Amino acid sequence: MLAVCHDAGGAEMVSSYLRRQRLPATCVLGGPAVPVFERKLGHALPSPDLEEAVRATDWVLCGTGWQSDLEWRATRLAQQHGRRVIAFLDHWANYPQRFTRRGEMALPDELWVGDEYAHELARRNFPRIPVRELPNPYLEDVREELGTISPSPRTTTAARVLYVTEPISAFVTEYFGDDRAWGYNERDALEHFGRHIRRRCPDLDIVVVGSHPSEPPGKYSWAAQALGLPVTVRCDRSLLQEIVDADVVVGCETMAMVVALVAGKRVFTAIPPDGRPCQLPHPEIARL
Repeated sequence: MLAVCHDAGGAEMVSSYLRRQRLPATCVLGGPAVPVFERKLGHALPSPDLEEAVRATDWVLCGTGWQSDLEWRATRLAQQHGRRVIAFLDHWANYPQRFTRRGEMALPDELWVGDEYAHELARRNFPRIPVRELPNPYLEDVREELGTISPSPRTTTAARVLYVTEPISAFVTEYFGDDRAWGYNERDALEHFGRHIRRRCPDLDIVVVGSHPSEPPGKYSWAAQALGLPVTVRCDRSLLQEIVDADVVVGCETMAMVVALVAGKRVFTAIPPDGRPCQLPHPEIARL
């Protein structure tokens, strides 16, 4: 089989599936998917040519995302060469955009999802495509790894808050032409968080801003001064360690918030009141 991934979310799902099923696979990777596969599967070899890899396989498993056209091209090539192609959805939002590039849609032969919420959304968005629900392999890995992580030593009982980011502006601008087409962008949400977090956590020790792996270094360097909070921006530790060390996790609608729920944390969405509602279907996530 052939695995094709670029964006981090899809790469987490596909690599966890391959590892848990012990499936040998040729991998064509790009962008944030490369370190994800290296961490889980040890794939450090250069990716082969995509079309040659498609020709040489019997079926293709793709992640989904929007930051490149790698999975989109793999789907097109697989269908041109008569190979079955399956896409593993890793989230609960923006399904049509994941398969659309330059106004053209390339849909797989089958969709895989990791829970009943995604199953219903996929059937609603793509009624003509078979949808298969599997145990979420990424969250299964998360549960196992959380059992091996101990909290870091602390010198205070004050609350530690983790704010997890995502590249909202880039996505919304790409597909809707305006970085506030959803009624907010990253800065709006983070400033909304700054205005209200003291009400939720009056005894606040530190706010750690954990950058999404696809965001550039320095993107949130303005946060500490603008928010007037004890902010540390970093990406030098694993997401799971940051979640284990946090008392509260806040974001907009990133998968990291679902991981925090798995870890038993209080989770809030920082989407401002005028913004599009959080697309995560988990009722445990409260509005800030």
